[in-house]
Amino acid sequence: MVQLEGELVSPEETMPVQAPSRAIQPAWPVPKAVIWAGAVLALAGREILPRVADLLVDAVARRASQPSTPMSGVPSGSDRFPNLSAGSQRQHRQRQRRGRT
Repeated sequence: MVQLEGELVSPEETMPVQAPSRAIQPAWPVPKAVIWAGAVLALAGREILPRVADLLVDAVARRASQPSTPMSGVPSGSDRFPNLSAGSQRQHRQRQRRGRT
């Protein structure tokens, strides 16, 4: 017995009452695949996507910093067939597209 505020009280009466568990129970069962998908997406969003975004930004910045040079190896439309007239050049290009030369 313990004396509390002038009264003798047993130790069981002074112990705090056990509160019911406050664990959240879902309204329906959640499949394990959903739990795993959430974990995988969290990892991807936290670790993988920022690194991929940095790589893409660096690649765009590198491409933007390079001077743009015209393609010198590809001849223009009128220079491809220099010894043909304009009408003949058109016919020749059409035949090339169809697979006949």
